[in-house]
Amino acid sequence: MRSSIAVILIPLMIHSSIAFCENVQPNSNIPQKLTLQQASAMALQNHPDVLSAQFSAQAAQEGVADARSVYLPQLTGEGVRSFDQKGTVIAASGGLMSSSVIERGSIGLGLSQLITDFGRTSNLIASSRHEFESEKEHTNYVRDTVLLNVIASYYDVLRSQALLQVAKDALKTRQTLFDQVSALRKAKMKSDLDVTIAQSAIADANLLFLKAQSGTDQAQASLDEALGLSTSEYFQPVDQVKIVAPPSSVGPLISTALDQNPEINSLRAQINALESNVAAARDAKYPTISAVGYAGETPYHVDDQPISHHYEAGGFLVSVPFFTGGRITAEEREAEYKAQAAQENLTARMNELQRDVRIAYDNAQTAYQNIEVTHQLLESTHQSLQLIQAGYQLGRSSIVDLNVAQLADTQAAITQANANYDYLIQRAILDYKLGNLSV
Repeated sequence: MRSSIAVILIPLMIHSSIAFCENVQPNSNIPQKLTLQQASAMALQNHPDVLSAQFSAQAAQEGVADARSVYLPQLTGEGVRSFDQKGTVIAASGGLMSSSVIERGSIGLGLSQLITDFGRTSNLIASSRHEFESEKEHTNYVRDTVLLNVIASYYDVLRSQALLQVAKDALKTRQTLFDQVSALRKAKMKSDLDVTIAQSAIADANLLFLKAQSGTDQAQASLDEALGLSTSEYFQPVDQVKIVAPPSSVGPLISTALDQNPEINSLRAQINALESNVAAARDAKYPTISAVGYAGETPYHVDDQPISHHYEAGGFLVSVPFFTGGRITAEEREAEYKAQAAQENLTARMNELQRDVRIAYDNAQTAYQNIEVTHQLLESTHQSLQLIQAGYQLGRSSIVDLNVAQLADTQAAITQANANYDYLIQRAILDYKLGNLSV
């Protein structure tokens, strides 16, 4: 009696579980259709890493104007109102000369113009320009990194949806088999063991479905982060997968990467900036020649003091650093060491890039070859499953053989789905290393 009740209740429980799983959606929000191009544009507009890099580049651009301003006239306005006791002389002022203080109220303008510093300022301007170029290349590097994350996350969402569909198909197939086996058991054409194994197959399919559903939610969360969104959104990728064969040779790819990779170009610009700093530090030992002029008026002064109501003065100022306690020499050596360190850093990074390109190329080649292999495997498991199903219906195959064939077919479908998106992501990584990432 108890076994009869169990046979009745178990199918009902399984039907309820299947209905529950089919009704659960990865996100209750209405999905927004999204192309890869739209996703890339959204990330470049919103992602904080991109915005931060752009602000840094703008700051470096202002540094060029800052360095160049030394060549332009410097005009300052000053005003002074002094009070003193008659005959006051400041004797302890930290200098060798005493200064008489004259009570007065004056306003005026001071003008100075650099004539020459023998190339120091021009080298500082060149350094600031190279720093700006370095920041622009760094911005391109950040943009490419963000785009790579968007592409990988976009394909991961498509992958998760493909795996979810495989899980749904597997669950449907297992349920159909259970219904058939249950009917045959009632007709005493199959045993209780067949029903039990069919029930176990449904449980396995349910676990696969829940895992695929969780993977879909995680992929959506990763896509939100890659887009630079601070809120949770649910997107429906609409782009079709396009499989294009990878390049046939890695040699030209390495040359392209060394020429185009934005990180390498940023390091090169940094070296140029540091070499300009070396030249500027070396030029600091030469004189600086400037023209200066002052003009103004003194509307208030004591009557018995010989001060004119107006004043004008001009001249040339020559500053020669005869001895600075070793500061100029130390700054020159510091700049040289920094430039040498940057050059070694560039060499190391170029070596790493060549290694990364080779690895990315091999990964892309392997992933591309896996697509055909997994396709053949899926066709083979399909054929094997059809034959074993026919044999099971004729009583020539066991439920165990059929269950194994179904598992193999499902695993082959999962492997093929992974192979397609693995290649697309590996190809994007290769393009990223080349500095040739596009969508």
